Amino acid sequence: MAQTLGLPTLIAGWIGLAFMLAWSIKTAPWYKLQNKTAQHVWLAMSVVIFSLWQLEASIHQGVSLHLLLVTLLTMMFGVQFAFFAVLLALLGVVWQQQLGWQAYAINALLMGIIPILVSWGLYRLGAKFLAANFFVYLLYNGFFTATLSMVAVMALSALVLSVNDILNGAQLIKDFVIYIPLMATPEGVLSTFLLMMLIFLKPEWVMTFYEDKYFNNKS
Repeated sequence: MAQTLGLPTLIAGWIGLAFMLAWSIKTAPWYKLQNKTAQHVWLAMSVVIFSLWQLEASIHQGVSLHLLLVTLLTMMFGVQFAFFAVLLALLGVVWQQQLGWQAYAINALLMGIIPILVSWGLYRLGAKFLAANFFVYLLYNGFFTATLSMVAVMALSALVLSVNDILNGAQLIKDFVIYIPLMATPEGVLSTFLLMMLIFLKPEWVMTFYEDKYFNNKS
């Protein structure tokens, strides 16, 4: 896909990646890496994301679709470490599939930065305005947030494809836009299921979930 993207798009991707990387390195809660279990969980989830991203469906030359699970990463680790996990997983995908490195940054922007920021923004809104209830947390941060994040990713991807003349208007509707609900719904369902399993089995692995708050309604 790198060969078909315009230079301004590639440069914009690298600029966005550089800013996000610099901010994440500066603000990340590095003290959490002192916890060996946290390290192992983060690495394991990076491998899970890498493996999931191998399961893709090609819809056009250089254009493929796959689930993300980036909202789940964000709920588990917060913005910075979710971003680092995406970078690591994407490195593995590029190496494994022998893809060009030119489009690494724009892919990191679309598949990582955008869904992470959307997910975190929606999480903060929900934490402020919604009831502190387990089911509200699960459905909002699992299904609604993951679904909307996927919609945002695919909408911006469609814009990138259109601006770079990879797909014209008719092709976008026929070969891309129609897949948005088909991708967004499974993304929400899978994220909800996995988030629920983690909360029941290992709630301490989900950074944004507080048992006293969501089970016992304690602030």
